[in-house]
Amino acid sequence: MNSRGQQAGFTLLELLLVVVVVAIASGLVMSTIPTGITPQQHMSQTRELASYLRFQREEAVMTSRTLGLQLYRQEVEDEGERYIGRWLIYDADATESDAAWLPSDRIDELTIEPGYRLELLLDEQPIALSEEDSQQPVAPEPQLYFLSSGELNDFQMRLCRQPNQPICHTITGNFLGKITLVEEGDDALE
Repeated sequence: MNSRGQQAGFTLLELLLVVVVVAIASGLVMSTIPTGITPQQHMSQTRELASYLRFQREEAVMTSRTLGLQLYRQEVEDEGERYIGRWLIYDADATESDAAWLPSDRIDELTIEPGYRLELLLDEQPIALSEEDSQQPVAPEPQLYFLSSGELNDFQMRLCRQPNQPICHTITGNFLGKITLVEEGDDALE
C-alpha cells in the first residue's frame, strides 16, 4: 500500500489522451486503405467489355446483320452516373420514311456501373455522350457500327476508374474489325 494514501493507476486525463491518440492513428490508417474499385477489378471490367464487343462483332458476321451500339449516360441517384449501350439492328428493307435502325430485342443492353468514366472517340474526335431520353420515339443513329462483313468504324473507348487517381484502359476498334485493349503505358493486349 502506498504510504501517502494515493492509489496506483491512470487518471481520467491520461485515459482520454490515449483514446484520442488511438483514434487519430486509426483514422490515418483507414485513409490509406483504398475504397471503391481496385485496379484488378477495373482491368477485369475492361477485359470483359472488350470481349463483349468482340463477341458482338462475331454475332454481326454470323447472322449477316449490321449492328449498331448507341451509348448514353444515365444518372443514378446518390451514386453518380452509369453508361448504357443500346444495341440496334440495321433494317436494310426500311423505306426512307421508316427508321433504318431498330432496337434489338435479342441483345441485352450493355451497362457500365457507377464508379467509371467512359470517354468515346470516333475518328480521333471526342464524342459527348448524351443523357438517356426515354421519350424518344425513334432510335437515333448509333455511334459504333459492327458491319456484317466484320468491319467496324474506327473508335477508341476509354474506361477510367473514378474519382481519385484514375486508372484508364482504352479499347480500340479499327475498320478491319480488330478490337484491342490497351492499358495506359502498356502495349496492346489481344
